[in-house]
Amino acid sequence: MERAKAKLIFVLRLTLAIIIILLSLNFRNIAKVLITMGKLPLTMIGGIWLLYVEGVNFSVDVGVGFRVFAGVAVEIGVIMQVYLNQAYNETRE
Repeated sequence: MERAKAKLIFVLRLTLAIIIILLSLNFRNIAKVLITMGKLPLTMIGGIWLLYVEGVNFSVDVGVGFRVFAGVAVEIGVIMQVYLNQAYNETRE
C-alpha cells in the first residue's frame, strides 16, 4: 500500500504538471490556466467529503478515480473557458 501510495503521488504530480503545460500551450494566458486549475482543490474537497459521507476508505482504486475525477473537472473547465471566450467575442462585435 505504501509503494502504491508513493507511485500515486508521483503520477499525480506528473499529471498535474502535464495538464498545466498543455493548458498553457492551449490558452497562452496564465490567468485562464489558473482559473481552470482553481477548480481542482474544490473538486478534491468535494470528493474527500463524499468519501467521508459514504464511509469509504482510501485505496488505490479511489486514488485512480480521483485522477480521473480531476481530469474531468479540468476538461469541463476548458470547455467553459472556450464557451465564455466565444460568447464574449460575439458580444463585442
